[in-house]
Amino acid sequence: MSFIEIIISLIFIMIITSIILTFQFLNDKLNKIKLVSEISDIKKSLLIFNQIYNFMPGDYPYAKKTLSSNYNGNGDNIIDDNYESLFVFEHMQKSNLLGKQNFHYKYSSYAKINYNMLGSIYSKCGYQIFTDSKLNNINYNLREKSYYIRIANDKKKGNLTIPCANNYIAKYIDAKLDDAKPLEGNFLADDKYAIGLSKKDKCICEEKENIVNYCIFNYNENCIMQLKIF
Repeated sequence: MSFIEIIISLIFIMIITSIILTFQFLNDKLNKIKLVSEISDIKKSLLIFNQIYNFMPGDYPYAKKTLSSNYNGNGDNIIDDNYESLFVFEHMQKSNLLGKQNFHYKYSSYAKINYNMLGSIYSKCGYQIFTDSKLNNINYNLREKSYYIRIANDKKKGNLTIPCANNYIAKYIDAKLDDAKPLEGNFLADDKYAIGLSKKDKCICEEKENIVNYCIFNYNENCIMQLKIF
């Protein structure tokens, strides 16, 4: 092979590599946009359910009669973790707010028979709905009961406690849905559940003058996220 042929081959390889990287970038960008839309759609459907039935799914006490559901909630305005949280998506499905015409997610959980988790098709994240937040950061002021969409991965026992998205994705979602600040607003982020984390393993970091932000210098997938519904 001549020197000219080698140069041409290298140029060809560089062009193909550039096309592949560009395609990957655009695909990642599109998936982030779709992920934001997916989360927004879930929130919208939850609010519509509440407007129609005056209860949140899972907590709805007349679901057996009205929706032909297998489960009733107790109607105390709390989606109890590991109990009513298992009924949320079943109630939504029975109310036709969770179907092929609205959602295209796969059920993905150890407790999937109870529909307690939806798996995103645009990321490794899943969704779970409950009232009592499980975020473990001491800086959160979560004393008031609120409804949350938890965005994390499945620990194979029905609860979402494994980080599912890197800092760049978490900050992107936060910026689109809220204020891009992990400890403030309606979109909150947290580190993974572990003791003795090194700084590079964290989702959120303290910066100059104690300004808290996403640790965007670290591209590890290490954010647990929660969106407050109301």
